[in-house]
Amino acid sequence: MFAAVVVLVGGGCVSIVPADQGAINRAPAPSAASTANNLIVEERTASSTRFLVIRQKTPHVRLALTRPDENDAAVLLSVPGTYTSPQNTVEGYVVLDGRIVQQKERQGWDGAVVFDGGGVEIRPTDRGRSLTKDALAEVAANGASLIQVHLLLKDGLPQHFKEQTPTLRRALAVMADGEPAVIESRDFLDLNAFAALLAELGARDATNLDMGSWSAGWYRGADGRPIPVGYPHENAARQTNWVVFLE
Repeated sequence: MFAAVVVLVGGGCVSIVPADQGAINRAPAPSAASTANNLIVEERTASSTRFLVIRQKTPHVRLALTRPDENDAAVLLSVPGTYTSPQNTVEGYVVLDGRIVQQKERQGWDGAVVFDGGGVEIRPTDRGRSLTKDALAEVAANGASLIQVHLLLKDGLPQHFKEQTPTLRRALAVMADGEPAVIESRDFLDLNAFAALLAELGARDATNLDMGSWSAGWYRGADGRPIPVGYPHENAARQTNWVVFLE
């Protein structure tokens, strides 16, 4: 078994080479000056663990159920959101732009993300029990969107999980200043370590995003070309929902 190094080569091209499983030694991400105007892309470290942190100067975050077009200059980032079922449907409750799309609960999940007005709210759900029909109707009435998720961090407090196999992790976070961010680990972590390090990076609330073979995503560079993130990505064609940053 081997991991892979995804190296950003001039013009946004990618080469993939073997690496030790313990770390992903990617070339440093471009600085903010090398990305699209409304993106801030940083390489950060917490307790010697490396992370890619992507934010916007002016947040405009949306949920999409149709694959974002890499040729659409208004799309600055696209990463998979919550999990996809074996039947190729979104797992859990889904509300999109004021319309309740799916009322099938993903039992046991303790979080939800509400996308409203370009911002993000991450809510605890008492293991899904607070996602009642009335609660979903209220989200829809506000013209907002919602997905069910694994809650990692709430009010700066990491949640606790059964022992997990370390792997690359990605989160949608709300930082201490209230602004949203996508945070991706460069090193292999279990969920408990990931949640604790998100708090160290300054996240207030955070939720797990789909990774593993579903992890393929991208953000836009200064030359307009998409820069890939996430590896491996064998199931990219089966992705069903995406967190999107818009210009």
